[in-house]
Amino acid sequence: MTILKNQINKGIIFLIRCYQ
Repeated sequence: MTILKNQINKGIIFLIRCYQ
C-alpha cells in the first residue's frame, strides 16, 4: 500500500509540473 501511495503521489506531482 505504501508503494502504491508513493507512486500515486509522484504521478500527481508530475501532472502538476506538466500542467504548470
